[in-house]
Amino acid sequence: MMKKLLVLGLTLCFILLTACGQQETKNTTTQNDHGTPKIASLSIHLTNDLLALGIKPAGSVVGGDLKDFLPHAKKQLSGTKKLGIAADPDMESLLALQPDVIYVDEELAGQDLSKYKKIAKTEVFDLNNGTWRDHLKKIGKLVNKEKEADQYIQDYNQEAKEVKSLI
Repeated sequence: MMKKLLVLGLTLCFILLTACGQQETKNTTTQNDHGTPKIASLSIHLTNDLLALGIKPAGSVVGGDLKDFLPHAKKQLSGTKKLGIAADPDMESLLALQPDVIYVDEELAGQDLSKYKKIAKTEVFDLNNGTWRDHLKKIGKLVNKEKEADQYIQDYNQEAKEVKSLI
């Protein structure tokens, strides 16, 4: 649990840091605009990774208590279908979305991954294994944006170094 909180904190930090230095990407899409599949993200962490790569998922889970997208990502997710909370996704909304692929957190997906695999190809991420950088690289590979993932990490490391020097 502590590792998940750390991952969430780091994810929020790198999104906020890059949001300060970058303009909003206008080419993000929920459809196959540049060969990107129609993705349903059943993890807030994976949604953040997708946004970092300039990909807006077609559907995403929301913050449990908020019942809405998290404030730092809400604007970027305009037009994205809300799929309920990660611990209990809205299966009817997921079915209606007809995604090409579903990204799930292994821990939150539970024992029955077959329910997702019946809907679409399912990519399972063990968010307790590795770092956010590892997860971003895996997504980058899946969506043919490996260079963008590497560049994002490089930019993040540079910004983190600059912020550390100010402290």
